[in-house]
Amino acid sequence: MKDKQATKKEIAEHYDRGNDFFHAFLGPRMIYTSAVFKGLDQSLEQAQDNKMDMICDKLHVKPGQRFLDIGCGWGTLARHAAREFKAKASAVTLSVEGAAWCREQNKKEKLSEDQCKILLCDYRDIPDVTVEDRFHAISSIEMAEHVGIANFQIYLNKVKNLLVDDGQFLMQVAGLRQGSNWEDISWGLFMSKYIFPGADASTPLNWYITQCELAGFEIHSVETIGRHYSHTLHRWYLNWLSNREAMTNKYGAHLYRLWEFFLSWSAVTSGFGNATCYQIVMHKNMNEFPRDIWCDSRCSTSKKNARECGISLGVGGEKNAK
Repeated sequence: MKDKQATKKEIAEHYDRGNDFFHAFLGPRMIYTSAVFKGLDQSLEQAQDNKMDMICDKLHVKPGQRFLDIGCGWGTLARHAAREFKAKASAVTLSVEGAAWCREQNKKEKLSEDQCKILLCDYRDIPDVTVEDRFHAISSIEMAEHVGIANFQIYLNKVKNLLVDDGQFLMQVAGLRQGSNWEDISWGLFMSKYIFPGADASTPLNWYITQCELAGFEIHSVETIGRHYSHTLHRWYLNWLSNREAMTNKYGAHLYRLWEFFLSWSAVTSGFGNATCYQIVMHKNMNEFPRDIWCDSRCSTSKKNARECGISLGVGGEKNAK
């Protein structure tokens, strides 16, 4: 079972290498997770904006609601929810460098702590909240892979305790196809040794679903966005190549080449479906959960509709709509 010290060490060794290192391939959005393309002529930045809108739409984020992003990276999704959806966002990271970036960006975008609060802590140390202060929407975007298989129920139950009874949780998580061949195994061993040591919870979909249901969640929807990840990784790879000289000079030829190999191989393997990515939306599976929210056209598919639904129903309006 992975303890807090081991998790902190893993995150520090990977994510605290330097914000300039990640900016060299992630680009200005600083989002280290799969984008969603609506046409391959779109820029990486537009595709990441698409993804953030999609997440907030799926969670029905409304003005004034409390939104939590666990494993926020550089906080871009939390700022997006605060700025575009007028949520009261909180973001959790274990990366010292990432937290510093988040706070600096909040200042640049003139977001107060009430609008976008940054917590530097392990997910297990997220402060418990009263029933009245629980979150209406929680996201965890490609963070769960770092939790560890043995800790997965601890992680899911922490989320469940932070979520209001009529709230929703979206977990975007890297996965593997059911069954494997020698190429899949080789890629996995390479990733475990050189890129994400200790990130052992990338699994086929059936394992994730079973774990979520064991924790008491009801699954609302699953969407596979692995092919989008392939195109995201390809854009990261091109960004990395364009910064070869600066990265080689600062971090050395070996590390530069290792990341070039990681990005290119990952683009190929996710393109074939060997590795993939899932968006799983779930709720606390209570009888009184307002399941009709998915039957209201105003509450789905677009940021505009989500906002209109929030204005129409009001904050916490799911209860009033039942």
